[in-house]
Amino acid sequence: MKLILIGTGPGEPDLLTLRAIRCLRKARLIFAPLARSGESRAYRTVKEFLPKDTQVVFLPFHDQEDFAALAREVVRAISSGHHKQAVFLVLGDPLLYSSFFRLFSALRTLLPDLTLEVIPGVSAFQLTAAYATLPLTQKEEVLTLTPATLPEDRLGALAELSDTLILYKLTALKDRESLRRLSAKFPLCLLGEDLGGVNRLTFSPSSFEGISYLSLLVLKKHPPHGTISEEGVETMENFEFHNPTRVLFGKGTTDRVGEICAGFGKRVLFVYGGGSIKKTGLYDRLQQNLTQHNLEVFELPGIKPNPTLSKVREGVRLCKEKNIEVVLAVGGGSVLDSAKIIAAGARYEGDPWDFFIDKSKVPGRIPLVTVLTLAATGSEMNHNAVITNEATKEKLGLGHPALFPDVSILDPENTFTVPKDHTVYGVVDMMAHVFEQYFHKTPETPLQDRLAESIMKTIIEYTPRVLENPKDYDARATIMWCGTLALNHLIEAGVEGDWSSHDIEHELSAFYDIPHGAGLAIVFPQWMTYVLDEIPGKFAQFAERVWGIPRGNRSDEDLGRAGIERTREWFREIGAPTTLREVGIGEELFETMAEKATKRGPLGSVKKLEKEDVLAILRMCL
Repeated sequence: MKLILIGTGPGEPDLLTLRAIRCLRKARLIFAPLARSGESRAYRTVKEFLPKDTQVVFLPFHDQEDFAALAREVVRAISSGHHKQAVFLVLGDPLLYSSFFRLFSALRTLLPDLTLEVIPGVSAFQLTAAYATLPLTQKEEVLTLTPATLPEDRLGALAELSDTLILYKLTALKDRESLRRLSAKFPLCLLGEDLGGVNRLTFSPSSFEGISYLSLLVLKKHPPHGTISEEGVETMENFEFHNPTRVLFGKGTTDRVGEICAGFGKRVLFVYGGGSIKKTGLYDRLQQNLTQHNLEVFELPGIKPNPTLSKVREGVRLCKEKNIEVVLAVGGGSVLDSAKIIAAGARYEGDPWDFFIDKSKVPGRIPLVTVLTLAATGSEMNHNAVITNEATKEKLGLGHPALFPDVSILDPENTFTVPKDHTVYGVVDMMAHVFEQYFHKTPETPLQDRLAESIMKTIIEYTPRVLENPKDYDARATIMWCGTLALNHLIEAGVEGDWSSHDIEHELSAFYDIPHGAGLAIVFPQWMTYVLDEIPGKFAQFAERVWGIPRGNRSDEDLGRAGIERTREWFREIGAPTTLREVGIGEELFETMAEKATKRGPLGSVKKLEKEDVLAILRMCL
């Protein structure tokens, strides 16, 4: 979790850097000081840059003493929207900085993985000194600061000589036409206003509305890459990547389970599913290996494909009653997800469902070892877990650094006996994970795109081999590793993923208990169609690079639509359903599901989905 502090120091005008504005344009959660008179100046300063769906939380910084309570309020807002980052506004008032850092100290006790990035504001004269070094455009050779009240011929001469021209005293300027003529010489214009103390980005010098209030005008001749979008200069997201899970991959690694578990303790809770591991002989093999290492084993069987809270609670109770020292999860993602929450719940005095409402309550966990038997979710090497609350019909996901397994054993031979339908649903799930991280609006992510495309192309190539010969070791190994890489947080580094299709599917499987992969095969092509107009270029790239569809004379929209249709056809070819009617679901509960899906706020990032959007997508799925 990352906090971004945007502010200026005392005595400076509230001039925001282009970097700050770029951050605000993508902000989904903003915390702003609540002034005694109501809406704070800090918020008025920036609100014109915020997307319409940005959540704004006003905090009573003034006269605040209980920063622990304030920190809990912040964490609730972050958790309710599953946000990965939030922005704090502290503009102009130096006392607010002291309050913010006291709050940040309290937050660190609740969110151990919290990081802070500071984006300071600058005054006009500081900007002059620092502008050439800011990572905004190419480095200028000549940068000039001058009053806008100079005669037009002198300003014109300076414009010819300068790569960047910074004008001040704009409030005294009377001749607007001269300014328009001057600005026409520069492709990039950065405007700063006195009223509200904001900057406005524009790329049309003829559109200087409210120019009498301008305090600063920055004119630049070198926009990056030769063009600038209306959204401003954007780039890959900053990120911090850390994956602590140790992976043992390959034939025979299963026989190291006793050795690995013994390194964490003697009392083991063995968590598994419906008994298939007994039919295949894996159960006896594991038990024998655990016994050879003198481990005391307690069992929790019966984890369902859509894992339930009641089973998690049973596991937590066993951990506490039997003084369990290490949890061993053997199965697919459902078993692993359950074991993660059980291991965390063993160190928590309350109900483990609390974690899904407020992830700051995750206290850590006891050691966790996994043996994967179904390639699908990537849970063996990520910090995610999804659990269904049977009583409330809620299926919620959770991501927390404490949920990375300590060690995961990936032996492809353990997937030889997976039935065809489960193999198919697993393949769909891993493809869907890549989709969620591939279709986004973050610019300049060529490496992430290529990594994602290589995983998708590999899955497409090797799935027929697995379905034709379930004991093809190389094919099973390749698909297994694809599933892990699809969601071990590597390809999402530096991008803002979407995840709305997963949120919609969670409602389907919560109410109807259908396989997660089946639901994703139904939802995803319809979501793609619904948001195509938002990122047509990305869908066209998907069609060309992943499916090899030639462009010809087609537009991005037409080419993207062809890629979406090919995705739907491929799901059908491998045996996955593509309509709700195929799995016996009608529209009776659509209203309820759409309401539940969006009750914590709109879904996704490619297009913010409100209740009516979710309803529309569900109807398209029929």
